[in-house]
Amino acid sequence: MSLKLARRVLPLLCLAVLPRLSAQGLRIEFTANDRLRQRLAANPEKNKARMETLEALFAESGCKDRQLQRQSVRGHALPNVICTLPGTGEGTVVVGAHFDHVEIGSGAVDNWSGASLLPSLYEGLAKSPRTLTFVFAGFTEEESGLNGSRYFVQQWKREKRPLPLAMINIDTIGLTPTKVGVSTSDKRLVDILWRLSQAMKLPLMGMNAERVGTSDHEEFANAKIPSLDVHSITTETMRYLHSHQDQPENLSFDNYRDTYKLMAGFLSLLDSMQARANAKPTR
Repeated sequence: MSLKLARRVLPLLCLAVLPRLSAQGLRIEFTANDRLRQRLAANPEKNKARMETLEALFAESGCKDRQLQRQSVRGHALPNVICTLPGTGEGTVVVGAHFDHVEIGSGAVDNWSGASLLPSLYEGLAKSPRTLTFVFAGFTEEESGLNGSRYFVQQWKREKRPLPLAMINIDTIGLTPTKVGVSTSDKRLVDILWRLSQAMKLPLMGMNAERVGTSDHEEFANAKIPSLDVHSITTETMRYLHSHQDQPENLSFDNYRDTYKLMAGFLSLLDSMQARANAKPTR
């Protein structure tokens, strides 16, 4: 997470309880806990090694050949790492997490916790045919000013591609149960995630973190792309960011796994919703 000068995180009032959303029929095969642990524990020290490790984890998960690419970012040494899961219909969802970290601390929290989740999310979705195209993006140079995600959005526009239907950003997870930045997220996406968390019986709380810092979802929101900001920061845990306390032992695997399951279910649900929308008869 790219930090701004701030002293606290402002928690929201609890989200209103919305009608229950059935978790039945979600087509997702969850990655085994042992593999999740291994990917989380990799956490290379240098940013170049982090990029290469993320690329290798994508390949291990089955994302290879033309589906796995490096996107050079003008003016920066390291590229974005892009893994694409093609869909059979129209519409794209971008799932992003930055892999770079600041020099202080290990970067396990901010943000290998998020980056290491991307290959597992791809792995589960790839087991079934999808309507949506999912683009998993490991962003470079978030900490220096959202440079990787800014370039990604600029290139998308230059290619005159239809804008993504949504962008899901995963930054700094596992410190606490799953949080969503409501004030910086698309309200409809927040509502869907909340209802799904109730159906899956997984924890979710609204917690605004923009006064602590920002992350790559901001570049998509600025481009009018509906975005969702997923994290685990609270007033008590913000001290781990950009400090020597950014260490693996401060992460909870149970929290990490719960966030993984919720996000995997959420992406599968978005795909099912798009498939149903496409199937509606037209007049």
